[in-house]
Amino acid sequence: MTPEITPQMTSRTTALAQLYAAALQSDAQADWQAVWQALAGTRLVVPLEDGDGDTVRPRLVAIDGQRAVQGFESMDLFARLLDAPGEYAEVDGAELCEMLAAQDTGLAVSLEHYDAPLLVGREAVQWIAMTFRAEVSRGMNDGVSVVTPDLPSPELVALMGQTVGALGADCPEAWLVDMVGRDGDGETVLVLGLTDAVRPMEADIAETVTRAIQAGADRPVAVACPDRGSALMDQARRKGIGIGG
Repeated sequence: MTPEITPQMTSRTTALAQLYAAALQSDAQADWQAVWQALAGTRLVVPLEDGDGDTVRPRLVAIDGQRAVQGFESMDLFARLLDAPGEYAEVDGAELCEMLAAQDTGLAVSLEHYDAPLLVGREAVQWIAMTFRAEVSRGMNDGVSVVTPDLPSPELVALMGQTVGALGADCPEAWLVDMVGRDGDGETVLVLGLTDAVRPMEADIAETVTRAIQAGADRPVAVACPDRGSALMDQARRKGIGIGG
């Protein structure tokens, strides 16, 4: 199903809608990745339906034979497009995709100027969840080992160096590692050694760095901000590739 777009977009058109329009015209992978990046940072309104007892769950729709959770890029669209808006939750796109990836469910996002929603298939949901996670939840005590990663492309090294460099004295060290679990699955992680002064802002810093890197990365890269005296940081210093500095 090809989404219909009105001929004229206004100055209030969101970046997500603009990038979506460009991707529909070119169909290039890089343009679609830009859409997913914008979606990851968009605060979505997700309608809920009553569950058993006190539980609630996102409302599901069927589009082109795919099961998908509904999302709206604004409260105005949520109120205008649903006959009975009802209960809702507001969730960042990246967080929502991380939840849906475990459920093998797609996402249908209603955008201004479009008659049909942006359909994010299961594979795209899983890619967004993996790519735009702002932190690594696995610890060093649950069978995860740190190993030296494959050498990144010069372009990725330069991009990470610029991103880390922008943090200045707040990030005196950064190391690129691979973290591998018992199942053999691994992920590339940029380990940031932040100073105590910015430790309260580590979640925001990790999210900002993640999105800056993924805009031009040739592989998914997660970001972790462990204590500089932690086992993870010690392993990163010994086995990682130094970034910046």
